[in-house]
Amino acid sequence: MIATLLFVSCEKNDPATEPEAEPEPKPKPEWVGDRPGKIPGLGNTRGEPTGTPFHLPDGIETAGRIMGGYDPANYYQSAGKRDSLPYTEFIRTETVWTRAAGDTVRVDTIAGSGMLHVQIFIPLKNTTSQDISVTFPAGLIMKAVTGACQNGLLLKKTTVDVPARGFCGVLLIMYCGNEDLSQSLTTEEYVFTVVSNSSLIMDLCERVKNKRINMEEYPPGRHGYTDSEQYHDYVFQLQDMVWKLTDRGEPLSKEDIAFIEQMENSH
Repeated sequence: MIATLLFVSCEKNDPATEPEAEPEPKPKPEWVGDRPGKIPGLGNTRGEPTGTPFHLPDGIETAGRIMGGYDPANYYQSAGKRDSLPYTEFIRTETVWTRAAGDTVRVDTIAGSGMLHVQIFIPLKNTTSQDISVTFPAGLIMKAVTGACQNGLLLKKTTVDVPARGFCGVLLIMYCGNEDLSQSLTTEEYVFTVVSNSSLIMDLCERVKNKRINMEEYPPGRHGYTDSEQYHDYVFQLQDMVWKLTDRGEPLSKEDIAFIEQMENSH
């Protein structure tokens, strides 16, 4: 009997037979996905923008780095519409048209839509013997390489023509996708990323696709930008809607949707 008691006692104290302690629950990671304020790469949400990778068409390449074009000390001239006016030094980058950083570069067209927080100079070169049209689609996101400046978001597609064996300097106007970051400074390099697959972003793009919101749909003003009060009213309201989705965690309101519906349609 004593031997039996000893055996039972040892069996109870044997660590190998002790039940394992349940592991402490790991903290759940913050959920990131397609909801206001949680779109990867936009607002304060980390990660790379998600969607379909964007590529320039065959025969078109960049003739140098893509750089931010925001410089509060300077204005811009549109060479295509204002050949008689002098160019303004505004891009701090080397391209095939410059000899050194800081030299003047040529802007042939100003296109896109936004409040001028995000202006991106894209030097395009056509390597073929035929003219090529380049379409920047709605939902396109352009990323600031250092992460210090705002990423750009295009709400409505725009198309530019690049002549055969020629060059086209595009100043693409976009909406700001990160409210708390700096404007697209001329020292910031940008890269193409994706056409967004966020249903929130693409829903807004769909709502404005036939609305007159792009810079090229208005007569150019003194510095190449349009002076239209309607344009500036539209993009002011749209930028606020973008920030609701990217930064503030709010869906579009009934008032937002009603504002879009009453906008002038494109001609």
